[in-house]
Amino acid sequence: MGRAANTQYEETLITDNTAPKKRVSWNTFKIFSHSRNTKTQHPKSAAASRSRKSWTPPALHPLTLSLVVLVSLTLIITLQLFLDRSNRNQGVIFAPSIGELPLSKTFMYRYFPTIVAVIYSIFWAWIDLEAKRVEPWYRLSTEGGSTGKDSMLLTYPFDFAPFVPFRAMKRRHWPVFWASFALLLVTWGLVPVQAGIFSTRPVVRERPMLFNVSTDFVPAAQQPQELSLAHYQSTYAIATLDERLPPYMASNYTLAPFEPSSTHSLEVVNELDEWTATTTLYSLDLACEPTFLEPGTLATYKSSWGCNFTVGLDGNVTEGTGGSDFTKRKRYSALWAAFAPGSDASYRINYCPPGRAHTFYAGISENKVKEEDPPNNVSAIFCEVEYYMQDVNATIEKDTKQPLRISTLSPKRPLPEQMFNRTSFQQQLSSNTIEYRVRRDFSMPGRDLPEYGEQILDSELSALINDGGVSGLALALDKRPLRDSLDWRMLKNSYETAYQLMFSRAMVEILGPDTTKSRQTEGNERIMTEALILEPIFTYIVEGFLGAVSVFASVLLYLSINRFTALRSDPSTIASLMSLVSDNPNLLASFKDLDCSTITDLETILRDKSYRLIEDPENVAITEIVANRKKSNSMGLGQRRGFTKDINHPVRPKGFSLWAAISFVGLFVILAAALIAVFLQARVNGLSLPSNSRVGQKILENYIPTLIVMMIEPMWILLNRHICLLQPIEQLWRGNAKAEASIDVNYSSLPPQLVIWKSLKVRHLILAAICSMALLSNVLAVAFAGLFHHEMTEVRIHQSFQPPFDATFVSINGSVSPSNRRNAMLEKPSGAYRAGKGQDQFLIAESNYTRNTLLPAWTDDALFYLPFRSNTLPNISNISTGVQYEAQTRAFGAELKCSALEQGSYRVIKRKTEFGMSRLMVALSNGKIKADCVSSEYFRINPNPTMVDESTGGTMEDTECINGPSAAELVYNMEPAGGANASQAQRDICWATAILGWVRSLNGSCGTTPEHILASNQSFLVQCTPQMVRGHGTVRVDEGGRLLRPVHDRFIERNLDLEEVKANFSNDPINLINQSNRYMFYSWTNPWHNDSIASDFMSYFVRVVSNSSRLLDPTKSLPKLEEVQIPLNRTYSRLFAIWLGANHHKLFVNASGSSTVAWRIEKEERLFISSPLFIVSLSILLAYMVVAIIVYLRRPGRFLPRLPTSIASIIGLFAASTAVHDMRGTSRYSTKERARYLKDLETRYGYGNFVGTDGNIHVGIEKTPFVTLRHGVHSRKPR
Repeated sequence: MGRAANTQYEETLITDNTAPKKRVSWNTFKIFSHSRNTKTQHPKSAAASRSRKSWTPPALHPLTLSLVVLVSLTLIITLQLFLDRSNRNQGVIFAPSIGELPLSKTFMYRYFPTIVAVIYSIFWAWIDLEAKRVEPWYRLSTEGGSTGKDSMLLTYPFDFAPFVPFRAMKRRHWPVFWASFALLLVTWGLVPVQAGIFSTRPVVRERPMLFNVSTDFVPAAQQPQELSLAHYQSTYAIATLDERLPPYMASNYTLAPFEPSSTHSLEVVNELDEWTATTTLYSLDLACEPTFLEPGTLATYKSSWGCNFTVGLDGNVTEGTGGSDFTKRKRYSALWAAFAPGSDASYRINYCPPGRAHTFYAGISENKVKEEDPPNNVSAIFCEVEYYMQDVNATIEKDTKQPLRISTLSPKRPLPEQMFNRTSFQQQLSSNTIEYRVRRDFSMPGRDLPEYGEQILDSELSALINDGGVSGLALALDKRPLRDSLDWRMLKNSYETAYQLMFSRAMVEILGPDTTKSRQTEGNERIMTEALILEPIFTYIVEGFLGAVSVFASVLLYLSINRFTALRSDPSTIASLMSLVSDNPNLLASFKDLDCSTITDLETILRDKSYRLIEDPENVAITEIVANRKKSNSMGLGQRRGFTKDINHPVRPKGFSLWAAISFVGLFVILAAALIAVFLQARVNGLSLPSNSRVGQKILENYIPTLIVMMIEPMWILLNRHICLLQPIEQLWRGNAKAEASIDVNYSSLPPQLVIWKSLKVRHLILAAICSMALLSNVLAVAFAGLFHHEMTEVRIHQSFQPPFDATFVSINGSVSPSNRRNAMLEKPSGAYRAGKGQDQFLIAESNYTRNTLLPAWTDDALFYLPFRSNTLPNISNISTGVQYEAQTRAFGAELKCSALEQGSYRVIKRKTEFGMSRLMVALSNGKIKADCVSSEYFRINPNPTMVDESTGGTMEDTECINGPSAAELVYNMEPAGGANASQAQRDICWATAILGWVRSLNGSCGTTPEHILASNQSFLVQCTPQMVRGHGTVRVDEGGRLLRPVHDRFIERNLDLEEVKANFSNDPINLINQSNRYMFYSWTNPWHNDSIASDFMSYFVRVVSNSSRLLDPTKSLPKLEEVQIPLNRTYSRLFAIWLGANHHKLFVNASGSSTVAWRIEKEERLFISSPLFIVSLSILLAYMVVAIIVYLRRPGRFLPRLPTSIASIIGLFAASTAVHDMRGTSRYSTKERARYLKDLETRYGYGNFVGTDGNIHVGIEKTPFVTLRHGVHSRKPR
């Protein structure tokens, strides 16, 4: 390190004896002269004589820069490993909904990457700051020194960050260029872009697993006794009521159930979507052939394999004949008959040879238009049912176990005889009933197979004589026109579809869900889930940034190794700068008269001068170097022309101007207002996605918001740098400042985020507040990076609709009902009744309870809601379009009011006209009129609950009675005893009433008589009267009108008077009540039983609704009214609402034309703002506003001639003072030694006017009390 004596340059002292001098009073001069003659005593430090290592900025130390390179490369490798894993595994985190994961799991991808990036940027801000700050010292430490413009006048730390790389490149200051460019890449590139690395998307994952395939089944011999009507009822519900298919069943086959061998899949139960395994498929085919009317016969058909049917269709039926609406011939006639020896079916095949027992006949013909027309051709077929099983590879949904796909693995093979009772199946279809009344808890009672009469009545097909069991099902399933079935192949397909559905549903019951008896097979599971993925484009960009930054860090590492400074400690304070010039009186003399110079004057005077930082064993000093004396003299003359002894235009940073304040605060106001506006707009329905592209979404939702925040950060940093610069001088301006709070305070060597602790320690609160804002800008970056997220939400759109119905019931003939079918066949259809046994409401309720099928459209558990729009997707609730509708609408329902019958008000009577059959007679009254009412069905309690033949009027096939405690339930509709002679008032009383009773016997059913049964100690009877209710509620429905959620604002009007009720009816309301009672209280038998299983529909659903067998248990005492009223009312209200919902299109008057307004609601992926992050972001922006206002209200005054942003500018503030002389001999001190030295001096300092060592008045830094404080312009007065 060369000394001044060894250089070719000569130190030159430049003085000015011609400059005009201000005269000062003798007293003042005396004081300052005394100060000049007083020498500061300080110890000779051992450090002054011993050699020290050259000081290197910690941020530019090779270890630091090596760490940066290592961290950058580590981040690149980590990102690439995660990207490879994401591409290989289709994601890095998997969940049914990534957005619903807890914070403990989302933190690592939503916030942690941004936190790492922000910390990384803070680290680079430190490196950048140090590179800018020490660049002048590196320049001064070169062998030939440096010009003033490239060293003493450099102001990089206080320049706006985006401009620094260009200025540094222009000046060829490469360390500053690389560091500042790297900071820009990190701050405005890396941090915003990394916010878009992660995104979510649906993915499919597969893994192998073992399954247990069930081999269990109910043997064929046990099936007649084990299988109830449940599978036939379910088949009806599937075909007509939109019941969902059971597990492992498709409409044309059933699979042997299979489950995972282990429970490990349950760990991802919410993710699992599909299972695939090798299993057995069960189904059937029909082998059919066309058949034709035998010549010379009226209606005989024969098959090629020898079956003979003699009463087939003849094609000679005329359309329009046949009587009532129920029985008259329509456009087509059809017939089905099976070979079922011993069956009581109306039609059955006469003969089939051995081995051909599973044959049936089916035919259809178009009826004649006129009686005289010739017979039409008949399309007829004979079919054999071929039951088979087949090995398949089947894929099912995990949740519903619904089959999705199959691929065959083997040929079809015949189904073993012991697996399915073909004979029983054919007998049941032929006779339309089951052989045994199977009693099972939570199994709906019944013996007859469901009928399809109503579906037939609403079609062009004539009523079927055998009630349409198979033909009705084929019609219900086949959506093609009936004309197509005149082709025998189409006819075969229709019946094959019906047979496959019935058989598949029966096999569900036969196979059962139990997999304890099983075989093991290999399979796999497919997980349909959401995955968190790394977006390749954003990942590669971030890796590119990190790679570039690591290269820049490597360049800085190389430069730091090959550069040195003569410094022995950090020149980060005014005191450290004093140390470096205090031992050079010539340099101080050249700066004494620059105390009031402007920055322009300073640059003019010093830009072309040369300076060097030299070191010798005694000190380290800045020295001016000149080529010769002549040039020195000429420069001295130039310098004199820049002299001024007063501050004509005091300055402060432009960032503290009024316009800057307005712009700065206004920016935060605009951002806060925009954030609030966006949040309020997004709070309900979210915002539309800004782009359909994931990359576009990431740019708009993550990159740009983070970039905005990262552009705010440099503004706070610039303010921070200026406050850090001015804070020590402002402390001096106030006067009497300690060294540690003024000339020895170090704010320039740390990033703003880390200065906060020092500023709080010395109580520089404004600076601490600004540092806090710079720190909060990093928190704001994290918040903005995760501010937006996607959710599926509902978008509500106002829309007008034309309601299909008015709130008025049609005119109803109450006598037309399913319990009076024989008479109804002679009447016109009326109200809800068209045909059949009227059991749809029970089948719907059963399906809803046992298989979770949706209730009918516009129906909940108590009310039917009047549709405000037509159902565009009837009976396909399993098909979702995603569109929903919501509006308030009127509602109707009924409740059941019951009271106990007194002993003596009822008895059993026999009528001669009814061949001695008994009926229950009850004396009823409405308070004004009395009426004798009789049960519409015969009064009889059968000795046991099985093997009852209803068709014979109740004759017992098995008369064996039961012993021990027994019970029976009575359910009767009532009609006036006077029949046609009864008055309308009596008819109203009887029609409106249902009688329900509970009977107990301790000794069984043997030898019981009606009188014995109705004894008060053995029976409890109640009379129940439905009461119409109405109300309203806001309903949410799908395209098919199915309610999608409970009606929370449901309001029900009860206890309506007759006139209020009549307002919603076209005729007397009693007709609706009577017709509905014939549906609700339908009962065909009342047997004794010694179990707790219901025998009628009402008792069964009371059992289901209440989840209690109290009313059925023969070991329990007779119930009381309060035990009956609540479960009966709940059951009745639900069934009545279902009945209204299933028949509303027949019960309500068509709309008159008025429209209504409703919400159309669609599911859409929308953009939402996280409420917690919104609060954090808004709070930070509000803090920005408050702190910015406070900073500008308490901004530094204008008391400086120039900003002390460069080395030269700061030296000019103290060159003429005696304070700098106290620092002689300290240039080789460490930072701690210098601080200790100043503390020992106990000197106070100030900024203002003082008499310099040259006897002239100067403005700058001087020891107290030798300084007179100055007042700034438009600023606070110093305290």
